[in-house]
Order: sequence, then structure tokens, then C-alpha cells
Amino acid sequence: MAKKTFKAKGITFKADTTKQTLVVSIGKAKTEMNVIDLWGIVFAMVNGEMKDQLMPVRKEEVMKFKKVHTVQLVKDMKKGETITFSCIIDVPVAIAEGKKNLIGDDSELSTLTKIDTPLIAGVK
Repeated sequence: MAKKTFKAKGITFKADTTKQTLVVSIGKAKTEMNVIDLWGIVFAMVNGEMKDQLMPVRKEEVMKFKKVHTVQLVKDMKKGETITFSCIIDVPVAIAEGKKNLIGDDSELSTLTKIDTPLIAGVK
């Protein structure tokens, strides 16, 4: 169980990450709310700029691979006739997750994954 307790000015906050709940205690009064309700309260109180700062975003850089396939037919068309078609595959090169205004700064990202050799061996 992952429980964390925070105290500030007579108010106690107990967060339970396994149940995704927050228990708020003021004196003898106690209430429990889930994280989604808490985010709803926070978003109701902040302006548009602060919402952008709080909202997580994901940035993904992709590399496009184009593969041309040639198929030789045996039925339904003239025997020996070929069909050529291409397939374009988007392969991730880097994935970054963080806050909207910090997504360009690598030091502030919560997760940054750089893929050195993106599936080149599988695309021929």
C-alpha cells in the first residue's frame, strides 16, 4: 500500500495511491474523495493558462518508413501479372511526456524515451 500523509495549517491530507483516494481531515471532520473528483475541483478553480500548465501532454517524434511490395498473381487476373503497392509505417524515435509549457525542455520531462535504432531490422 502506498500511503502518504501531508499536514498544513491544521488540515491533514492522506493520499492512498493504491485506491486513488485522498482523505482530508480538519479537526474531527473527515471526508474521502477520489483523485478524479480532486482534479475536477482544481480545474474548476484555475484559469485557462493554469489548466494548460497542469495538463499532461505527450510528444512523439516519428520516422516514416516506406516499403514497396510487389505481388505476383496466380488467379483472377492474367497469370504472371503483378500488383505493386506501398506501405508507410510510422516508427517512434523519441517519446516525451510532461507539462505543456515544459515539453521542449528535456530536464523538466517526467519521461523521455529515445529509441536509438527504431526497428530498422524488421523493415526491409
